[in-house]
Amino acid sequence: MLISLLKAQISVAMTRVLLAAVLLLALAACNQSKNDSAPAPQPATSASSTTTSSAASGNSSLPDPCTLLTKAEAETILGEAVRDPEPNSLGGNRICDYKTVTVHGGVLPYSVHIAIIGEQQQVWDAGKKLHQQSDAKEMRPVAGVGDDAYFLLDDLEILTKQRYVSINVMKSIDRPDHARAVQSAEMAVAQKIIPRMQ
Repeated sequence: MLISLLKAQISVAMTRVLLAAVLLLALAACNQSKNDSAPAPQPATSASSTTTSSAASGNSSLPDPCTLLTKAEAETILGEAVRDPEPNSLGGNRICDYKTVTVHGGVLPYSVHIAIIGEQQQVWDAGKKLHQQSDAKEMRPVAGVGDDAYFLLDDLEILTKQRYVSINVMKSIDRPDHARAVQSAEMAVAQKIIPRMQ
């Protein structure tokens, strides 16, 4: 069961990476079409330096997910002691992982994983449509969370304030109510962090 769960999570992660790559390529192609008809670029000025620095600071405007959920809240959600939160970032997103002290099944700790990245509505809609076409059986809509939300396999995906928030909770891996426990825990995380996002 643990192996099939890990395979499913790897499959979801690979789907996300492929979706992100396809969307980025599509956006790059659109921008290239616009750039082909644009006048030749001018030498860098202070105005273009300002644009570059504001684009670079766009990722820094994302909230730190480690400040949106406390260690005590993560312990309550997972039902046992957790280590200090582990901040990270990858490809412009901000990540925070809370992992239990105890390792389960001799392999993994229970965990809360939160990832936040900037997201435009049209990109969210395109990704959602793609999942509806390819993963319809694993996708379930969620009402009352952010601007839009759905469960995809064991993840809760949320669009709020032009930010894509992905929540994954690993717990109760050897129990018959695993799926229900995970969904309930992910909703508990969302109800804590979404109102705290600025």
